[in-house]
Amino acid sequence: MKLSIEITAVMGVVWCFLFIGLMSAFAEYIAWFCVILTGLGLMAGWGGMYYAKVSARSSHEELIATDNYKNNVSEADKAN
Repeated sequence: MKLSIEITAVMGVVWCFLFIGLMSAFAEYIAWFCVILTGLGLMAGWGGMYYAKVSARSSHEELIATDNYKNNVSEADKAN
């Protein structure tokens, strides 16, 4: 039993140094991957919001052009 405890302690140190070595080799690539993913996510979010803005504007202009906005306006909006 004592041998298994000693082996476990030694393997813990070995795994620790192995992990540190792997992180020092690949940490820069992982960091750049995270930066690129964040940038792509922000660009996709901007594109989605721009699309929503344009489609909402065109729907609003279409309602006004066809004079249907009077039927789609709530009572609270009519008061303003």
